[in-house]
Amino acid sequence: MNGDQAPLSDLCKVAMDYGATLVLDEAHATGTLGHHGLGLSHEFPYENLISIHTCGKALGGYGAFVCCRNQHLRDYLINRARSFIFSTTPPPLLIAHARFALEEIRTNPKHLRKLHDRISHSQTLFEQAGLPHSGSPIVPVMVGSNESTLHLAQNFKAQGIFVKAIRYPSVPHGTARLRITLSSEHTDEELKTLTIALEKWRSEKS
Repeated sequence: MNGDQAPLSDLCKVAMDYGATLVLDEAHATGTLGHHGLGLSHEFPYENLISIHTCGKALGGYGAFVCCRNQHLRDYLINRARSFIFSTTPPPLLIAHARFALEEIRTNPKHLRKLHDRISHSQTLFEQAGLPHSGSPIVPVMVGSNESTLHLAQNFKAQGIFVKAIRYPSVPHGTARLRITLSSEHTDEELKTLTIALEKWRSEKS
């Protein structure tokens, strides 16, 4: 929700020291961060690391998959994970789509470079306007109440800017926010339009 990253080096060290299993949610990292854009788990070759990846964000599909290095852990999840055993088998088309998207990300680094160029450009525009930026593809704009956040999202939509209103109970009371999701396909003009709209909202708010 905040575009931040967990202290994975410290968490992996603690897990290794105590022989614990570490579960990493790569939902927003798959396709955007890490080696070849395949998430951050690649940087931590810990035997008992489980990474969960969604197909519904950067991969442009739906569903999810789980990765791990430990064969015993893999067999355990296949045979014991209720969410796997009692879920509906995804259609072959979805699986083919996910494999294609992963291969495209892995073999064509231009997509990742373009995304991070957009992130950097957006961050520069925000800094020039005195707006906070997470430095990641997910940029939260803190608003406060659910009602105010919904109103702001609708106002932006009327201007041709689509941003999601994230409200309680997804986030704690009083911390509703807009969640900006940057894409490699956003243009300079679109990022500038967004920045100007946020500047205007901030000035009206104050």
